[in-house]
Amino acid sequence: MLVIILISVIGLVIYFSRSKNCRSPVTLHGKTVIVTGSNSGIGKATAKNMVERGAKVILACRDVEKGHEAASEITQEKSQVKVKVMKLDLSSFDSVRTFVKEVSFTSFVLIFKCALF
Repeated sequence: MLVIILISVIGLVIYFSRSKNCRSPVTLHGKTVIVTGSNSGIGKATAKNMVERGAKVILACRDVEKGHEAASEITQEKSQVKVKVMKLDLSSFDSVRTFVKEVSFTSFVLIFKCALF
C-alpha cells in the first residue's frame, strides 16, 4: 500500500513539475479581474496571464508607483490591453472602503494573493 502511494506522489510531482504554464483554454473576454499584490512575483504573473486571456485587469497595489511599473511591463507585449492600477492597502479599512467605492462590480473575478510576513 505504501509503495502505491509513494509511486502516485512521485508521478504527480513529475507531472506538475513539467507543466510550467496553465493549459486551460478558458478565455476571460468581458470580465474584469482584480488581482491583489500584483506589482511583483506571483501576483504580476497572474495578472499577465489574465491579460493574455482577454480580461480587463485591475492591479490592486499598496505602492501605486510599483503598480504602474508592473502595468507598463504587462502592457509592453500587447498594446491594446486594459490594465488599470488602483491603490489598495488591505491593512487599512479606509483604503478598502475607498477601493470598493471606486470599482464598479458588474462582472468581475477577484484573485486575492495572500502574502504572510
